[in-house]
Amino acid sequence: MDYVHFTNSQPDISIARNFDGNGAFSFTDPTFGASNGLHQNGLVLNEWMANNTATETDEYGEFNDWIELYNTSESPIALSGLFLSDDLSDLNKWALPDMFIQPDDYLIVWADSETSQSGVHSNFKLNATGEQLFLSDAGSTILDSLTFPQQLDDVSYARKPNGTGSFTFLSATFNTSNDSATIIPKKASLVLDVHPNPVNETLFITIESQAKSMLSFYDAVGRLLYSNLFTAGIIQTTISTKGLKPGVYFSVLRSNDSLATKKVIKF
Repeated sequence: MDYVHFTNSQPDISIARNFDGNGAFSFTDPTFGASNGLHQNGLVLNEWMANNTATETDEYGEFNDWIELYNTSESPIALSGLFLSDDLSDLNKWALPDMFIQPDDYLIVWADSETSQSGVHSNFKLNATGEQLFLSDAGSTILDSLTFPQQLDDVSYARKPNGTGSFTFLSATFNTSNDSATIIPKKASLVLDVHPNPVNETLFITIESQAKSMLSFYDAVGRLLYSNLFTAGIIQTTISTKGLKPGVYFSVLRSNDSLATKKVIKF
């Protein structure tokens, strides 16, 4: 089974998978009855952050929105004549600089509406509540695009696998491959899962949190036996219970104002 959620469409513009058959959906020129092909010329929108409060700074020390382009091809790609936009009715909104991106290399565009600053700064910002982003050529042919949802503070929206995968929330991998990034849960609810329970020697724990979280492990009278701070994401870890006496214990996960608790039986 398969499905797609799409927003307002434009006349004579299709919504298609790119790469053909298994890539993320994006606005593109129609390829009725034929393959959607690969991203034209190998250049893709690879990662961006629309709510950068403390992750990366530009040349002026400012925490601004940023967009990462990636060359998936084996040849240099000229950026002259290519454009970025957040407006489907104005695809040529901001011209990319006259330069090349080398194979397997990246370019960071600061989306801060500060074109007077030196470096690569676009004439628009990203909307953290969600919008569209387009990469197109001078003839307004869409090379890559995506509609993205409301964004999280200091969390990227990026392709995984790097350059080819669907977009999801990830820990930031500014100007490098996304393959090493941690997947960030799409739901805000704090998740704590423990198994096996009852446990003998090793407790396996899964954490899902959109922010940093503190995992603690207590005995029945409230003595702290273990504590560790984890980054945002879907995390798997273990706690050794080999030396503990049989009885009742508690795993407690805290993140911002959220709390999750699991009672653990040791036999």
